[in-house]
Amino acid sequence: MTGSRKIVTAAFGLGILCLLIFGILLLPKASASSTTYITDTSITTTTTPSPFASPSPLPPASKIVVAHALKQRRLAIRAWKKWNHARWCFGLKPIPFGRHSARRPSRLASDAVWLAAGKAWHQDAHLYRHKFKVLWYEMNHPHGNAWERWRPLVRWVWPSSLVNTVICIIRAESSGSEFRYNTGGSGAYGLMQLLPRPSGVTYAYEQLVYAYWHKYVAAGYSFSPWASSGAW
Repeated sequence: MTGSRKIVTAAFGLGILCLLIFGILLLPKASASSTTYITDTSITTTTTPSPFASPSPLPPASKIVVAHALKQRRLAIRAWKKWNHARWCFGLKPIPFGRHSARRPSRLASDAVWLAAGKAWHQDAHLYRHKFKVLWYEMNHPHGNAWERWRPLVRWVWPSSLVNTVICIIRAESSGSEFRYNTGGSGAYGLMQLLPRPSGVTYAYEQLVYAYWHKYVAAGYSFSPWASSGAW
């Protein structure tokens, strides 16, 4: 009886010891699990800005910036028209303004957009002026010796409906010689043999302008000053 009681007591003590050891082994895992849970909660609840958030819209351009840009556009259009008219004088097709020049931005666009457009139009104006100068030089210094080479310049000065008649007069009067001087006594001068020779008129462009205003228009829009040429 005494031996059995000792065995039961020993088994009871061994069970309690096993429970204590088991509890000690589980305690660090529970602590680690609790700490991890707190850390994860703090991380997941932290808010960060979204990289896909749309930026706030810029304000519309000021009136001063828009006015300056539109002024550059008007200058570019003026230079473009002059260049296209010169192209027409050479029988070339016109080039649309929007083909090489910037489009007009929306009025709600920002200062930066309008400033960029104004800068582009400013550069376009310089480009069109340069292209016109090239054609203008060719008009006033045409190649060849015949009268037909002066057609672009005549188209620049005279109305298009009168160009063929003027070319015929040039052919009859001077054969296309810009500085032809009549030494036979009349003193007529130039492509259309202006008589008398006007003071301060030397080159072909000056001759054609003078012939239109001081001869044709002054004669009542008539070619009567060249009646003796038989060209019309």
